[in-house]
Amino acid sequence: MATTSPTYSRLTNLLLGCYSAVKNTGILEKPLPKRLFLESYFIYKRYLEDPCYKLSLRHPELFEGGAVLDVGANCGYTALVFAKTRATHVYAFEPDRANVEMLTQVLRSRNLERRVTVVQSAVGAEDGFVDLWFNADHHADHRIATTAFKETREDLTNSMARVPLVALDSFVQALEVNREVSFIKVDVQGFELPVCRGMAGLLDRFPTITCALEYCPVQIEELGFSAGEVLDFFTGRGFRLFLMDKTGTLAVLEDATLAAAISGRGYVDILATRRDIAFP
Repeated sequence: MATTSPTYSRLTNLLLGCYSAVKNTGILEKPLPKRLFLESYFIYKRYLEDPCYKLSLRHPELFEGGAVLDVGANCGYTALVFAKTRATHVYAFEPDRANVEMLTQVLRSRNLERRVTVVQSAVGAEDGFVDLWFNADHHADHRIATTAFKETREDLTNSMARVPLVALDSFVQALEVNREVSFIKVDVQGFELPVCRGMAGLLDRFPTITCALEYCPVQIEELGFSAGEVLDFFTGRGFRLFLMDKTGTLAVLEDATLAAAISGRGYVDILATRRDIAFP
């Protein structure tokens, strides 16, 4: 995984600054500006950040034979990517109402409502409810407000909401169809460990299941969890770990390369699988 270039960092900061400024005007509530924003955001994801699109082209076998669980679907970019794979169905989990509205709009505009099911819920270790903190400057950076997270913030009252919480094990168990799962994507801004704990049964049931997760130690620790325990969760169950880059290229995860990659951009994209990966 290559480190982030200064140009990439400056561009990312510029885009986030522009998003915040435009959002504060309220113009994104109007249909045309919202559509333009989504289209530009998807272009940004495709060419500057996302590894899943190219991964799906390089390794289509990872998605076939079962459903994809898209945890942290945001406004729908990855749901669109997964909808074009050989997966039997896509379930897109997103707790923020505004993001769900955009996600639903995206699916409707592409006639994918039967291909992708939207689940307006956070995902964790058990079913219930949880506090969600909203980042006003970044629609993709909302956090689950754990006790540890609340202790680092002075006043969260006006920027939180109570949202449903579901464990993937119980969610899939309750499905009447599409109970086979082939791929799970997790992008939850530091809440990865509870998500993993809530899908342990799926990993036991489906030996060929593959997981992709965004791994940011700072965010994980900020929410009060151990970053190393996330990696141990997979390796202890016989998974091999790979670093992914935006070209979909995989490299065996090693301590030195992991540390170098994280120092470059603050996070890495990791693939966990028990499959024998054929490198092109």
